[in-house]
Amino acid sequence: DGSMKLAADSILYDKGDTHVGMKNFQALQSENAQKSNLNISSTNLDLKKAGAVVTADKMSFDLEKNKETGASSALLTGENIKIIKDGNNISADNAQVKLIQNADGSGLTEITAQNPNINLKDGSNLNVKGNTTLSMTQGANGQLKNINAKADEVNFQDKVNTAKVVGGNLNVNYDDKGKIKDLSANANSVNFKNKDSQINAQNASVVANYENDKITSIAGNVGKLDYTSKQGSMNLTNGAVNGNFNPDGSISNINGKFDNLKYNTQQGNLDVSKGDVTAKFNPDGTLASIKGGAEQLSYLSNKGDKIDAKGFGVEITNGKNGLEKATAVVGELNYLSKTGDNLNVIDGKASISRDPKGFISNINGSADKITFNSKNGDNIVAKGTSININGNENGLSDASIKVGELNYLSKTGDNLNVIDGKASISR
Repeated sequence: DGSMKLAADSILYDKGDTHVGMKNFQALQSENAQKSNLNISSTNLDLKKAGAVVTADKMSFDLEKNKETGASSALLTGENIKIIKDGNNISADNAQVKLIQNADGSGLTEITAQNPNINLKDGSNLNVKGNTTLSMTQGANGQLKNINAKADEVNFQDKVNTAKVVGGNLNVNYDDKGKIKDLSANANSVNFKNKDSQINAQNASVVANYENDKITSIAGNVGKLDYTSKQGSMNLTNGAVNGNFNPDGSISNINGKFDNLKYNTQQGNLDVSKGDVTAKFNPDGTLASIKGGAEQLSYLSNKGDKIDAKGFGVEITNGKNGLEKATAVVGELNYLSKTGDNLNVIDGKASISRDPKGFISNINGSADKITFNSKNGDNIVAKGTSININGNENGLSDASIKVGELNYLSKTGDNLNVIDGKASISR
């Protein structure tokens, strides 16, 4: 056990791979059975050893090593600090840097600084503007495991991803292969992009999960969210959202409560206002189903099917030929098929079957009012329960209603009215 204190106006030392240069130097070294400690303060620091470089205009340096565990830590406080070690480069104005290295090679870097910039040997870059709190965790193999930064502005880039966070916090976790596992941000604005997709969010608190550099899900609360991929785009304002993605970057499902949602692909366009809905999409991007409530909901497929709905308890299920199920428990749903058939449901529900050509062959359901206009000019209006309508491209074949009234007007002007009963038609 013991200690040693040194002071000098200027020091210059060179031996082997070690170079030390500094002015206004003070040092205190102490040692006991458990640990050794070295505290240095100086100006104009220039330190090189075994490939590592530390320079600073002004610095205090506190180095501690645990003799039992082999772990070491360094606390650096200074101005205009630059650190190069193992291919990693760190620079900062007016900074405090804490470096911890464990015996197995794992470690932690914590920085409180102004305008730090970090370049890592794996090609990653972190540039932060303003007052900053930053931490980085590395595994035993030197692989980056986590980055957490809080600052006026955070800019991050690796081989495939770029991120920009303004006025908030960014947290990035990595898997064992060094690929991003998840990214979370709480900020005034967030921008994140890779070769497949891009996310822009404002007034956001979001979490995005990744696998093999591809986004798999996103969740959070946003003032505004814009998502763009090769397959389409999504725009959302003022809401909470959860979404899952296919490997190609297209959305597989999304649910949330928001002021407005727009989702546009080559297969169709969905627009929801004041909604609380769950929407599912087929692998080709077409709408599979949507459920929930909305002030206004519109969907237009690239095949020509069009759906407009509003109210609560809205449920829409699509099949390969178009709409299969339509429900508006309280509200209204209107459907215009690619073949020209038109269905309107008010405060009720209807299920639809089609023939091989896509024409509606059956409608059954219950509603305050169901209106059906076929492409060939037939018109059906039904009000009540257990409504059942069968037909084909030539028109109505039979109709029944258990409790209520059904009215049929054919394209030729024939009229049929059914009250609490059933009628069959031959043509």
